Amino acid sequence: MKTRLLKDGRVVEELEVARQLWIKTRCPDKWLLIDMETGEQYQGRKTEGTQDWERVNAIEWKRVEY
Repeated sequence: MKTRLLKDGRVVEELEVARQLWIKTRCPDKWLLIDMETGEQYQGRKTEGTQDWERVNAIEWKRVEY
């Protein structure tokens, strides 16, 4: 079994075959995807093609109380 080490110290299993993950939304700009192994961040974009995610620099987030 192959594994990967995440930034938070956890070890997770690497699958033999890649899987595709989908998000269906009417508001792509609200989504942020974070690669927990590399730390890379991608924000959803309004496109009709295959470039639905744009790599972004670390975004400063303010804690919001609901």
